[in-house]
Amino acid sequence: MNFSRFSILALISCLSFAFSNKAAYSIEKQTPTAESEISQATEISSEKVLRQQARAITVKIMAGESWGSGIMIQRKGQSYTVLTNAHVLRMGSNYKIQTPDGKIYQSQTIKAVNFNDDDLGLLSFKSSSNYAIASIAKSPLALGENTFAAGFPHETKTWSFTTGKVDYILSKSFRGGYQLGYSNDILQGMSGGPVLNQRGELVAINGRHKFPIWGNPFIFEDGSTPNLQTRNQFEYSSWAVPVGTFLHSAPQFSQGIKPPAASSFREIEVDSLYSTSAPQTPISANKPTRSVSVPSIPIPGNQPNRSVWIW
Repeated sequence: MNFSRFSILALISCLSFAFSNKAAYSIEKQTPTAESEISQATEISSEKVLRQQARAITVKIMAGESWGSGIMIQRKGQSYTVLTNAHVLRMGSNYKIQTPDGKIYQSQTIKAVNFNDDDLGLLSFKSSSNYAIASIAKSPLALGENTFAAGFPHETKTWSFTTGKVDYILSKSFRGGYQLGYSNDILQGMSGGPVLNQRGELVAINGRHKFPIWGNPFIFEDGSTPNLQTRNQFEYSSWAVPVGTFLHSAPQFSQGIKPPAASSFREIEVDSLYSTSAPQTPISANKPTRSVSVPSIPIPGNQPNRSVWIW
């Protein structure tokens, strides 16, 4: 009798222990899942806010049947200033700007600022409406940092928002002021649109898409070119003009922020890594590369064909 009673008590204890272990294991397993869900929700919420910020500052620049994109960067009274690419302004002369609320305004070019050969341009329009203005980044980007780009691609005819990361920050720029390589997909029509950092600040201006079809867009301002292997890697990135380049020519739009010095962009030393006379293996951006034999002679520095630009 005592033995039976002891057996029953032992069985109950075992069951209780097993149940408590199962409960603990279950709770233990659920905790990381809950944290993961919170993290994902935060990321989605953050990206949603960035999307809204990008949409609020991006305008559509129209000339005839074509269009590009632009960024509202200043308001004085009822006068707004829009930053875009010079090649966007070459699509016509009678410009109209469509703001995020769908309203359309006549626009004029601002010629008071000399951007030299940098692919930048300014427009102005007047409105009594209260539109958002882009916030200029207070610090330079770093390799691998998240980037968020926006604009109006011809393919969809609607505003578009893409995400990516910084692939390259060169110590000297290509012709047109292009110095920032990033992984975002930039389509025809998104030229002149904003590139934002994780804080929603303007860090660069869209301008060149991946895999240019004609011409050679990878010519530095001094006329030199990367070796062929490096150039093939560069083709996997979209390219933008850093906002610092814009501020050096137009410091009146700096919003009180000191333009970053040239040394701030020295993440990749072009002079030592991308020689035209002694090709070397470039820094990897974790991109797939094609198998190409690297020539021992420089690539001809042909003037880039306008077809490499995107409107």
